[in-house]
Amino acid sequence: MNAISARKPIDKYIPWMVVVFFLIFIAVDAVMVTLAVRTQTGIVTEQAYEKGLAYNQALDAAEAQKSWGWMSVISLQADTLSFSLKDKNFQIIQGAEVTAIIRRPVQDGYDVSYSLTETINGDYQTQVNFPMPGEWDVKVSAKWQNKHYQAHQTFIVH
Repeated sequence: MNAISARKPIDKYIPWMVVVFFLIFIAVDAVMVTLAVRTQTGIVTEQAYEKGLAYNQALDAAEAQKSWGWMSVISLQADTLSFSLKDKNFQIIQGAEVTAIIRRPVQDGYDVSYSLTETINGDYQTQVNFPMPGEWDVKVSAKWQNKHYQAHQTFIVH
């Protein structure tokens, strides 16, 4: 029996099957690359090198903040952002300069900064506006008597 007569009828399609396989592979890769480019949000860390160099200072500041024993609560009721701050003796810290940065972690361009006003009971409040529902990060900074306190909370807005 010779080699030519041993071929099956489907054997003549094998080269085309290889070509079709690679065409499908290339088409899937093209779709994935297109989706990756079109959905990239552009969120990057600004000044990453400088922040990296200052990392030890950030760790030292976090340790100093822990040593103060301060406690804080960030809350969101409807469109009012509230922040309360107490020292280690549970005394309300009054007269602080408090700011809040609200950012959307999954989409760039919606970061907003607010200055919080002290209320009669010692809390700090401001009216906030979320342009869309979803997850929002709130970072509150309080400056009081040469001390800088930071707190962070994530909220889901409906």
